[in-house]
Amino acid sequence: MGGEKKLVSPIGIKQWISKYRDQLKPPVGNKELWKDQDFIVMMVAGPNTRKDFHIDPGPELFYQIEGDITLRIKTEKGFDDISIKEGEVYLLPSLIPHLPIRPAGTMGMVVEKKRLPEEIDHIVWFCESCGHELFKKEFLLKDIVAQLEKIILSFYSDVEKRTCNNCQSVFSPPKNSQ
Repeated sequence: MGGEKKLVSPIGIKQWISKYRDQLKPPVGNKELWKDQDFIVMMVAGPNTRKDFHIDPGPELFYQIEGDITLRIKTEKGFDDISIKEGEVYLLPSLIPHLPIRPAGTMGMVVEKKRLPEEIDHIVWFCESCGHELFKKEFLLKDIVAQLEKIILSFYSDVEKRTCNNCQSVFSPPKNSQ
């Protein structure tokens, strides 16, 4: 059996939300419930202003606790929206570019598996005019909150990265992105 795993105490989700809601702010808006476990379990609040798509090397479980969200996914044919209503659970397969759209007052739990050393995450932006890929950044996930914020702010501060080489449209930063 390998090394012993650290046992964690149960968490009262309603109490946790009350205590930490004010810390869940754009541009990332999430906080991990536990550290050093085999899963990344995080609470994510709306509103979010993100326009980037995440590509996870593993599946992601979405459990919507308060309010309804839309999960926009990129397919070979374009973009599709999946509605996840309050109380619903959705399992997104691995390697699907996705953008959770979280209105104000929403709260959800997202569960991802801890990455193996060779597993790479990606953040990608698509042109809002023609759907062409604008910029993709790969990274080894270590600290999701710190890493995502740095990547997002770097993208929005560079007009060259935000300019589509297909249609020349310039991707506009959302409010509260900087």
